[in-house]
Amino acid sequence: MRLALIPKAAFVVAVGALLVLPSVASAVLSGANGRIAYVSGRGATDAQAKIYLRVAAGSFGLGPNTGPVSLASGQHRHPTWSPDRTKIAYALGDASCATDCDIYVLDLTSPFPLPENVTNTPTVTEDRPAWSPDGTRIAYESEVSAGSGQVDIQVDPVGAGLTLNLTNTAGAGEIEGKPAWTPDSSEIYYHTGDPAVDNSLDIVKEPSGGGTVTKIVANPLVNEFQPSLSPDGQQLCFTRGTGKGFNGTADVIVSLANGGAQKDLSDNVGTEAKHGDFNCTWSPNDVFVAYVRGTFGNGDLVMERADFSEPIPIELETSLNLFDGNPDWAPDGRPVCKDATVDTGFNQPVTIELQCFDSGPFYERTQVQESAPEKTANGTLSAITQGDQEPSTVIYTPNAGFSGKDTFQTNSFDKIAGFGEPKTVTINVAPPPPAPKAPVVSSVKVTPRKAKAGAKLTVRWQLDEAASTKLTFERVVGFRMSKGCRQKPVKPRCYRYGNVGAINVANAKAGANTLSFRKLPNGRKLPPSRYRVSVQARDADNLLSNTSLSPIFQIVPKKG
Repeated sequence: MRLALIPKAAFVVAVGALLVLPSVASAVLSGANGRIAYVSGRGATDAQAKIYLRVAAGSFGLGPNTGPVSLASGQHRHPTWSPDRTKIAYALGDASCATDCDIYVLDLTSPFPLPENVTNTPTVTEDRPAWSPDGTRIAYESEVSAGSGQVDIQVDPVGAGLTLNLTNTAGAGEIEGKPAWTPDSSEIYYHTGDPAVDNSLDIVKEPSGGGTVTKIVANPLVNEFQPSLSPDGQQLCFTRGTGKGFNGTADVIVSLANGGAQKDLSDNVGTEAKHGDFNCTWSPNDVFVAYVRGTFGNGDLVMERADFSEPIPIELETSLNLFDGNPDWAPDGRPVCKDATVDTGFNQPVTIELQCFDSGPFYERTQVQESAPEKTANGTLSAITQGDQEPSTVIYTPNAGFSGKDTFQTNSFDKIAGFGEPKTVTINVAPPPPAPKAPVVSSVKVTPRKAKAGAKLTVRWQLDEAASTKLTFERVVGFRMSKGCRQKPVKPRCYRYGNVGAINVANAKAGANTLSFRKLPNGRKLPPSRYRVSVQARDADNLLSNTSLSPIFQIVPKKG
């Protein structure tokens, strides 16, 4: 196909900043379900069809229907989501889009959204826009000039830049339409042919910047048109019918992305052959295909499993004698949660915050519900207190006596996007505090070892912690005659002792302690004899130390 670059100014773009989006594919939301944007004549007529949003969650497509999201006069057609799902591009014009349809963009984050005309070509029509998954371009079909009959695929950069006429086919009657992007935005599928000639429509693909055109489905006996690629890029759905153009009976076909292994999904045969099946779109998880069953004046929005496991379509929206169709299915932002690590003391419960939030567009975020097991390997969990804008909380209680690391997984769910990725919470339970330890007394000695009666004596001792200390003075009063105590010199343990008094030190410190005295607290001096000091300490926890003994010391008369 011959390419043509058209200055953007030729298509007056209103409010260019409106279309600014992230230019990378990471802008695409991830989620198993989401919302379908579609058009409907409900509330008015098909000539004044508006855009509605329909949640389609789970295997039965359950969910609320909201809209219309734009109240502009005219017929709204073929909505397409921006990859971050904050905007919708669509065609708006007269009932047939024959002469005056333009491409508009609606910003759903605005509290009072107004459609912005991004083509503004009064004498020609543009239709069937498709937003590139990387957010940088919008492709659509456009009549090049009024009355020319030449309908080409235009690729319009978001923001500034030149519009590319990708196909630029000048042959009378031949058209290219319904662009569909590959997930990496590198190629565009579209249908091509002359709708006035029987069975002439085929599906091809082309690099999005122009290049070699590759046939995908081109059976000369049927029409193949309206392609749509699955989000993973592995499958294709399209419409197949016979005769001239896009009217009459038709089926939705599912195939590989290269057009192989075609299967009739909608199976429009027998009594069902009175209607057509058109305009397919894929669910974000590649499981379902939604399409229109019926005609423009009486079409229903249905979905069906792409693996053919359920042969009966599920009705999503029906309006008697009105149209529900042109669907485009986009994901919701799946819940995003964070791994968490908390610390707690031995035998101490801890409250844990579960940091989960809906990553979808702000205008439609819903509460995320977290779940977790009731028990962990080494503890129990309370019921989760579900938060809305604030984190949810759960209380972890370690099993009695447990210390170390325990873990559990949390799951998150919101009613549109489904489940988020499981996350891990790690709890570090501290070891038990050390058992209370009695104070230790050591290195007790009395100086001088031999002193005259009434002389100053000094007692020294060591403590491993601060404690009150009792110094008990014991006088030698005899010998023990037990075995082992009959030899000389007599060992200290072989003496018998009698208590002659004590001194209490209330604030002995950790480390070395010293006490000097001449008399006992009762006013008595130690009379001449042999003595020892036994020392015990009691700490703040009321724990009593061992008894530590000094060597024997001697008091002698003043004269002698």
